Amino acid sequence: MHAFPVSLWLKKSVAAVDMPPMRRDPVSREWLRLLFALALAMVLMLRPGLGAFAQEPHAGGVVGAWPPEASALEGQGAAAAGTGWKVVYIVGDVDGLEGPTTRLYIGHAQEQAAQLRAQGFTVTEFYAPNNHWPDIVAAAAGAHALIYAGHGMRWGGSDALVGGMKLNAGESVHPDQIRSDLRMAPGAVAILNHACYSAGSSEEDVHGTTFETAERRVALYSLPFLEAGFSGYYASWYYYFPAALLTSLASGLTYSQAYEAYHDFNPATVTRLSHSLSPGDVLWLDYDDWESWEGLQYSYAFAGDPGHRLGQDPTPAPTLSLSHADLSALSRPGGAPQTVSIQVLAEGDVLPPWEAWVEGGSASWLTLEPRPAEGSLLVHLQPPAVAGDLSAQVIVQPLYYPPLRLPVSLTVAHLTLLPEVRRAG
Repeated sequence: MHAFPVSLWLKKSVAAVDMPPMRRDPVSREWLRLLFALALAMVLMLRPGLGAFAQEPHAGGVVGAWPPEASALEGQGAAAAGTGWKVVYIVGDVDGLEGPTTRLYIGHAQEQAAQLRAQGFTVTEFYAPNNHWPDIVAAAAGAHALIYAGHGMRWGGSDALVGGMKLNAGESVHPDQIRSDLRMAPGAVAILNHACYSAGSSEEDVHGTTFETAERRVALYSLPFLEAGFSGYYASWYYYFPAALLTSLASGLTYSQAYEAYHDFNPATVTRLSHSLSPGDVLWLDYDDWESWEGLQYSYAFAGDPGHRLGQDPTPAPTLSLSHADLSALSRPGGAPQTVSIQVLAEGDVLPPWEAWVEGGSASWLTLEPRPAEGSLLVHLQPPAVAGDLSAQVIVQPLYYPPLRLPVSLTVAHLTLLPEVRRAG
């Protein structure tokens, strides 16, 4: 992403609180087991709903970054294009009801809600402590966008399962509640702001995080929204991001265009993937590399249908295929080159842009000549001088859609042609 000077506000995670060393003798360990069992029993009695979820919620923290010009709301002054679109804006309890970060997030939400109303959106706000899940679910029925600013959540002692929201001191939302309870308008968007894990990185990642971890976290965080019928999921660390994004969407941009229009997008650092948990959807990760933070910071993400527009009913993705399921050829050693034309097909829709390559790198006997404008791929086979069986996989990658695969095999052998024998008379 673009290297803007930023100031980061970091809140120490609950999981990172220093604990005094425990005694190691057998007596104290037995007492610790007993005390833990008693404490767990009390928690279960006081919170009967906890048994519905296998793991205890933990707030993973929040991270904030100022946009290049933090004094003004991005996108302010856009034409009122959001008439009739409903937005639900949620701010969770970050550091206590009167904590400076909670109050900062609420203040920013109030500013952005006012801006969105001026653009024609209808905004319903839920701020801690008056942000209970049943009320949110009722207000979100038929809404077009849901915004959440607050703690990212993990369930259990690690980030093996991340997702959901922390609403207030006694109420957290599990991913299963999102997928089962929310009934938004078709093609709705979820916008997560400041929540750890939601864009890939966490404030717990003091030495940065790997791409694989960031991808897994975003896949998990976005999945319940996509399964609930959302068509777009955005996550960013930057203040004022929700209003800036909705302003872009209100102008008619597609979900991908709005993602790319935000200042934090950088085509040199973004990675575009197929969503590993939601077939047919994409997942994009972008990162920053700030000097004030060790390692890469995955702080901007998108998941869902990139071609969708806010307020538009979702349309089925086109069915893409190749004219050949596989390609096999036979030749003498050093035989004449062969060329086969493969058609890239789209059923009931316009063929998206695509590119093609040989998996694992180029092969001397196999070259490709993509012709996207014609919807064809020329596969050139050059038999080598040595006999043998050759095979490779050709990958055809349509933009925003899962890849298509074409197995290619070439058998190079010494062929003997027997003369034709005819019986006389």
